[in-house]
Amino acid sequence: GVLYGWGKNERYQLGLGSDSNNRCMAEGQHIEVVDPESGTELHVRKVASGNNHSACLTDCGGVFAWGRNFGLERSVDGELTGNVVDVVQPTLIRGLPTSTTQANDVRVVDISCGSHHLAMLLSDGSVYGVGISTDLKQPLLDEAVCMLPPNDIISQSAGRPTSDGSDVSGADTTGVRQFTSSFDRTLIIPRD
Repeated sequence: GVLYGWGKNERYQLGLGSDSNNRCMAEGQHIEVVDPESGTELHVRKVASGNNHSACLTDCGGVFAWGRNFGLERSVDGELTGNVVDVVQPTLIRGLPTSTTQANDVRVVDISCGSHHLAMLLSDGSVYGVGISTDLKQPLLDEAVCMLPPNDIISQSAGRPTSDGSDVSGADTTGVRQFTSSFDRTLIIPRD
């Protein structure tokens, strides 16, 4: 669908462009989420908001983020400079599989924002993240890092697991069923 937002915008959390900083929007404003290659507006499937940033998941599995970039700008040579760079409009996060980039159809299926990071659940049960948290210190729009690889969590509630992560009855017991983020943490519930 189409994305709208209103409220406080002191770090561009509404993604309305550079002329909107420090303005409070009393009425809903259309937030454009645009494909960086084609320039067409994308349909948004899910939205999440942290203290300093916001993010959305598009129908094709792309994840866009905007707002405070956590003071970790990269210089031309790739080094972290420590400069603050706010992201004024929805910008695609690189390095994530989407339904159009992966032959095996592994894609982002859910997103959740903490105060300073963004966690993304993939269809294979892995969890990726960007931003600053206890163990992950990188810019919001830098390459996503796998925080929980696929098959790292094996639930034994359905039976005895085999080496491939399924139990003896054949039910898939690997990966993550639900997750959430808050402040500087991400919590998960394994699949049953």
